[in-house]
Amino acid sequence: MNLIQLKYFVTIYEQGSVLKASEKLNISQPSISIALKELEAEFETALFQRQHKGMTPTEEGEELYKLAQSLLEQADELKRVIKDLGDGRKVLRLGVPPMIGLAVLPVLYSEFAKENPDVQLEIKEAGREELVKLLKENRVDMVLLPHNAGFDNDLINLEILEYEIVCCVSNKRKISNKDMITAKDLVKEPLVLFNNSFFQTEEIKKWFSKEKITPNILIQTSQLSTMQKMIEAGLATGFMFKHLIQPEMGIKTFSMQRPLYVKVSLVWNAKAKLLRPMKKLITFMKKW
Repeated sequence: MNLIQLKYFVTIYEQGSVLKASEKLNISQPSISIALKELEAEFETALFQRQHKGMTPTEEGEELYKLAQSLLEQADELKRVIKDLGDGRKVLRLGVPPMIGLAVLPVLYSEFAKENPDVQLEIKEAGREELVKLLKENRVDMVLLPHNAGFDNDLINLEILEYEIVCCVSNKRKISNKDMITAKDLVKEPLVLFNNSFFQTEEIKKWFSKEKITPNILIQTSQLSTMQKMIEAGLATGFMFKHLIQPEMGIKTFSMQRPLYVKVSLVWNAKAKLLRPMKKLITFMKKW
């Protein structure tokens, strides 16, 4: 058994046939078929049931797929780490939520990039829940996460920022004439929120829940631009970081009755080897 055989097997599993796996990998069908037969001979069991319309994994095939996926990911990670220790690419895979990205990425691509021209940033935008999952699966090296509490013991964090989340209302909407806004004022207001995997949405829903009010959610999105455009057009009311709102947007901001502040930390796995790009970002964030 070798990694190439496992890669071919995983591709057959995911594509459903040798033909599609061949097209996906740009490898001849006979080469892939031989690799599969060698695996089945070594394990002394069938890994797929051959059918007219494709291939269905056996129970043994299902189990091998889970193990092979993990092994191939570890092999990729090993290759990346060794390259970084040598003279290979110095890539930093960083996960960032959209609103935090709008504030932080311009600084990283200007100041951090100038100080560290040898570091290549690979940015993954997603909500907090997905980013934590990616981090624990070693699919990103570090993440910037909003939080109001501590982290699991298997994570290390460096607190770098604090933002206020405010209610954002277009000047086109009648409710913008108020001096302050409560949860009750928003009962009939159409709302645009981020998807449920986003930390801000979790906090906003807690705020409504404490007031025993069900929010009137018009749409949920993962795109900051969608939220901003919906608010600017007067189609919905939303919640954003206060510092992101500019006068030309035509948006009025309201602090919560009890102002809602969110901390932002740079987070990484406690057991992860701190590669040079990671150390450089930690140093930069400490100064920033």
